[in-house]
Amino acid sequence: MAKEGVISNVSSLDFPSLFSDEAREPKAAKSADTPMCPSFMHLPLAIELTPAVRAKIPYALEANYVSVEDWSRGIASPDNVVLVSVPTVLEPGRAPDGFAVVHAYTPATEPYAAWAGLRPGTAAYDAKKAERSAVLWRAVARIFGQDVRDLAHVKLVGTPRTHERFLNRKFGSYGPMVDAAQSPLTLPLPQSTTAIHGVWSVGDSAFPGIGVPATAASAWLAANAFGDVREHAAILKNIGL
Repeated sequence: MAKEGVISNVSSLDFPSLFSDEAREPKAAKSADTPMCPSFMHLPLAIELTPAVRAKIPYALEANYVSVEDWSRGIASPDNVVLVSVPTVLEPGRAPDGFAVVHAYTPATEPYAAWAGLRPGTAAYDAKKAERSAVLWRAVARIFGQDVRDLAHVKLVGTPRTHERFLNRKFGSYGPMVDAAQSPLTLPLPQSTTAIHGVWSVGDSAFPGIGVPATAASAWLAANAFGDVREHAAILKNIGL
């Protein structure tokens, strides 16, 4: 018979606050004290690949790029490393004919503190967006051989406040700052982390770690634990294993 319970992907910063003091276990409280990664800047674009635009692209478009401002500063330095993906290189049908979808972002290196006192929609917030997104525009310009600000039919700027609001992540954080090389098992396994029976914690705060693949894996581990062994066997049989 399958288990019953609740699977939660609430972050480690917020998870303990969902329960009373009596319901919390020490490891749940400890997870809330784990240092958190900084946030992101994001730049989603839709660019029309007119003959004039194509003529300035120095090389054939690739699906992924890494843009580095200064190799001596390292990946964790703000305003230094930008990752750029052009998914329509692999799946052209994801955009209208003749368009490229571009996504540039910083790898969890944007501090939240500078955004904490800004209110979205204000002139100060918009000015900060323009300032902090400059490195993203430079990265995209290197790929296209020109500044694409006036060429983009869609241009959006995501900030730590964007992540905080729409991803429901305190401080817009990417997740707990865990050094997998030194302590790969410090994150809790996706199992009940409170004294309340049947509450399982998955997501960016559970093993095997932060990031979309790891978040999906922790949910898979939890879901797998909820199924009956006979159900597991039937699924394996259906896929020929």
